[in-house]
Amino acid sequence: MKHLVTSSIIATALFGSSIAFAAAGDFGSAGQFVISSDLEVSFTSTSYSAADDGDDPDSDTVITIAPALDYFIIDNISVGGQIGYTNASSGDVSTSAIGVGPRVGYGMAFSPTVSFFPRLGFPYPSISVDVDGADGSGSTTSIDIFAPIQFPPANHFFVGIGPSLNLELSSSFEDADQDKATSIGVASVVGGYF
Repeated sequence: MKHLVTSSIIATALFGSSIAFAAAGDFGSAGQFVISSDLEVSFTSTSYSAADDGDDPDSDTVITIAPALDYFIIDNISVGGQIGYTNASSGDVSTSAIGVGPRVGYGMAFSPTVSFFPRLGFPYPSISVDVDGADGSGSTTSIDIFAPIQFPPANHFFVGIGPSLNLELSSSFEDADQDKATSIGVASVVGGYF
């Protein structure tokens, strides 16, 4: 019984405070827009050195742009999405992907300095590959879960970290089924809301 009372007090403190802060106009309030580091802009170049005296392997270059926007339709409940573009090249192989990803989220402000914003997304990228002049295309559908704890370094901005999971439901290339991947990790987020 003591454990039940303690759990009830903790749940009321956490969830009750999230509703109070959302009503005050903090993170998760109805009518808010959130832009986050799904607004990814990255450029990576990797070069390799041969272990022996042979030729150095080809270098890799990857460029990604993936802006995301969420809107709180009511307190704590968001709908949104992401569009993305990635281009990767390594030697004679060039890959590009463009995709969309609708998602829903639940934003809770535990206090003015801590919020929780888990999101469930359904990304769908279309992929094109060019290998030495021969090309092909494919696509994947997946479920994407990201549940960061967020902290504001300034008013209406946040940084966060949390677990992420991407589970491919289907994967095809040139109309042939491909292996499906599952990715589990920890991801960070940077964003703002207005």
